[in-house]
Amino acid sequence: MSLPRWLRLLLWSLLIADFLLLVVVGNQIGFLATFVLLVLSALAGGWLLRHQGLHILNQVTVSLARGELPAAQLLEGVVLVVAAVLLIVPGFLSDVLAIIGLIPLLRRLLVKWLLRRILPLVTPATAEGPAGASRIIEGDFRREE
Repeated sequence: MSLPRWLRLLLWSLLIADFLLLVVVGNQIGFLATFVLLVLSALAGGWLLRHQGLHILNQVTVSLARGELPAAQLLEGVVLVVAAVLLIVPGFLSDVLAIIGLIPLLRRLLVKWLLRRILPLVTPATAEGPAGASRIIEGDFRREE
């Protein structure tokens, strides 16, 4: 499976910008302080991911028990997984992006934005046409043998 060209370009740009920022910060505060900050951010992010992940899992379970499709909760779970991957990548820019995915308020805002953009693409067609014209044809049915 190949990633779209724009996504590959975005990922490479993020990786290069993250590396450059890491070098700049390392030169300003020193190697040891930079290393400690990266380790602490990974530990804090891991704790937040576990805590928020369990909360999302509980929400999905409750929604499924009520017979609802937990689309928002599932998308929040995807955002959490992406945030976890960003925490694995050493760098400050990826950590900032991961924190956006880990903070519940910011994650919900991101999920609402994504749902507004994605939902119209996956919503099945209704019985109504684009101008409200009905596509239902009424009539009688009789089987002849």
